[in-house]
Amino acid sequence: MTKGLEPGQQQYADGAFWTKAAHKWNAACIGCLTMGSLAVAQDYPGVAGDLIAKGLATLP
Repeated sequence: MTKGLEPGQQQYADGAFWTKAAHKWNAACIGCLTMGSLAVAQDYPGVAGDLIAKGLATLP
């Protein structure tokens, strides 16, 4: 959580460049955050659901 998903949430909140990019950085970051979210979804459903939803909404 503290090494990947929480920083990912902060990046979305800060409007990091990759969250709006129309190139591979967007897809790569979303893919990693989604895989991490799925791995912890049972224990952290709120965080996982939030990141997956943001990923789907910002995928080009």
